[in-house]
Amino acid sequence: MARKSLRFIAAALIIAYLALIPTYLSGRLERNYYNEWMQGEQEPFTGVITCWHIVGFKTYAGSLSSWLEKRAARVEKKHFGVFVTIEAMSVEDCMERLSKGERADIYSFPSGWCGEDMLLELTEQPEAVFLDGIERSGKSEDKQYAIPYVLSGYALLVNSQIAQARSVDSIPDDPTKDGWLLDAAQKMTFTQGKKKEQVYGICGDPVILASLGVKAQSAEFDAFKDKLAGSAVVDARAAGDLLRKLELGQGFVFQLSTITNYTDLVQYMGLDRQIEEGKIPYAMELMRQVVDEGPQENLAGLGGIPAIVLNEDPSFTSELPQKLYQALKKPRVPNTFSLYRMKESLRQAAVSAVSGDESGVSEFNRIFKELVNMP
Repeated sequence: MARKSLRFIAAALIIAYLALIPTYLSGRLERNYYNEWMQGEQEPFTGVITCWHIVGFKTYAGSLSSWLEKRAARVEKKHFGVFVTIEAMSVEDCMERLSKGERADIYSFPSGWCGEDMLLELTEQPEAVFLDGIERSGKSEDKQYAIPYVLSGYALLVNSQIAQARSVDSIPDDPTKDGWLLDAAQKMTFTQGKKKEQVYGICGDPVILASLGVKAQSAEFDAFKDKLAGSAVVDARAAGDLLRKLELGQGFVFQLSTITNYTDLVQYMGLDRQIEEGKIPYAMELMRQVVDEGPQENLAGLGGIPAIVLNEDPSFTSELPQKLYQALKKPRVPNTFSLYRMKESLRQAAVSAVSGDESGVSEFNRIFKELVNMP
């Protein structure tokens, strides 16, 4: 009896299904999704737009290329059939590809990477208020060729053990005042052990050291990591790596401070001079995306310093990026295209200046002033 009831119920359901499904399917089958798409607003351009993300420096943490990919995805979502690829590469790899005749449509590049003759003049620019007018650093002869969208900065690290042994006081609020930095570097320059192993007072990029007025025997950053330098002036990522190592119970104790509002750690975006005209509106939309308030706030998650003035200060997850953000609210940055042309002469003068050569100091100050004050 039960089996007959089940059969009856099943038969009734099948009949109902057969009666109703034609009505449901007719609506679906009559829809032509291709025609619906074709009848919609068509994009003037469909295809792939390439963006090379050329890595000259890294943010305090995380991946800037992943951040860029999210901005590209927003452009793709708004424009059916438009694809924006983000390809990260080193400066060296990029130059090799350019030498083979390859080009991208958009370049995300570090300060001093190229001359303005490689880029298209930006007759339209994103509506954003940049930090203390730093958009001028992407200009040449009063024409805008690139916009800055993220900065990083430099920090001073002091090996606590070496500082104590050499009677160096704790880092003051401003290490560049009253000769503290130079005095500390001189005190921490010595030899140790029977083999007279050299310990350097300071290490770092000669250009940054010269900009701080350092005149001392210096070394590469590896010397600080090997406990063969008392102090180091390094970029935020290098400082962050040492801090993260220390959190894991590795490395050694050191003091840390911001040191300068000068930075050449600036990432720009510009369009290739030969970009197809149909791609330009979408490339400009990506450019607007990277300096939009929301994405700029999100840079704090990477420890990156926003290039625009925000309505509210971003929330950083680490102390150093927070301090750098405050230090770089009025940044001094070199003109990216002038730096490209003067990079080698600047570095040579810096090496000479740090060694204590007075003619090197004069030459460095001349070039440096020209670079930083250039529109």
